[in-house]
Amino acid sequence: MSNILLLELIRVQNQYRGILETAKLKLSTSLPIEVLNEITTFWYRNKNIVKCALYWLSYRPFETYLFTAAVNLDIDEKDHYPFVLMGRMHILDDPVFKFATTAPAMSELSQHTSEYHKGIALEAIEANIKILDCFQGVIFVLPVSCMFDDLEVVNMMAEKSLLGFFNEEVSSVEDILRKCESFGDVKKLLRPNMDKQIILNGFEDFKINLDDRICKQREYQRKHGYPDNGNEASNFVFALYSHILRASSIIEVCMKYCITPFLRYDVVYHYFSSILGSVSVVSDCSEMKMLLSKSQVAFSVGKVIDRDLLDKIGFDAYREFCMEYGFERRLASKLQKLDGCSKKTGLISTVHSTLTDFYNFCGLS
Repeated sequence: MSNILLLELIRVQNQYRGILETAKLKLSTSLPIEVLNEITTFWYRNKNIVKCALYWLSYRPFETYLFTAAVNLDIDEKDHYPFVLMGRMHILDDPVFKFATTAPAMSELSQHTSEYHKGIALEAIEANIKILDCFQGVIFVLPVSCMFDDLEVVNMMAEKSLLGFFNEEVSSVEDILRKCESFGDVKKLLRPNMDKQIILNGFEDFKINLDDRICKQREYQRKHGYPDNGNEASNFVFALYSHILRASSIIEVCMKYCITPFLRYDVVYHYFSSILGSVSVVSDCSEMKMLLSKSQVAFSVGKVIDRDLLDKIGFDAYREFCMEYGFERRLASKLQKLDGCSKKTGLISTVHSTLTDFYNFCGLS
């Protein structure tokens, strides 16, 4: 990235920190829409700078990593270690901006839900401030998916992906809702074995049947005060579609700017991989295949890496080792030696062995 653009981004980051400090003080006592509007206004005022940076970074395809589809990047849980291991640039897809853009709709929810979301907002604000203080010039906090995704493309991709779970009797989401009232009605319209592809709460879902997954989802919604006015069918479709929609948004924006997503949340990763895998087979697009491959590696690294071990050498020393070692290049070299079948089953073990080599390189045997 050019020095001028980099300095401009750092200037914007410093300004944003001041906005967040003000928002934190005001949100500790209330949830005023004006404060959240200040956040969205700030980013829309600086939209062209962020867009320019994303286009600049796209000239080095998929070498920028985007931490997205998570409430925040948790420094206390040492999420920053796996996140910066690969890639040249690292962006946190601003969770506070996402919250600010959805806050007006939350005004219609219960007081309990509003308090719950206010807690999430304050947690995300505090996490952002920590990142801006500790990792200036290393991790940039920028709005990406909620600001630059093409909603028309995202909605088309999401609906097509959702309908892929159902048989030929279904032609649209509205068609499902019109034909179904109970969850039993929905199950009759699912393609064979599609219930094994649906998760709502994480990979643990695969251990229980679909009816129990739905019950867990309803319990979560009730616990956090979400409206429960719809029938079983509409609640299920809403839950499934919301996950697919989020994955579709990430695919669209990452393809547009050639960014690799660093996904931590099992559910989003599942649908992201499923949708992108299906689309890349049909289109035979090399960029889609690269995006899928690199995102799978990033997800695996996040699952396997020993954060506590790396924390012993401190983040600054860790960054130096990352730049010297070339983890991504070494891992890619190992994966190229695997055949097609082995790549599917051997990714985790290859990531683990490459990480072990990296720990030794860092003097952490």
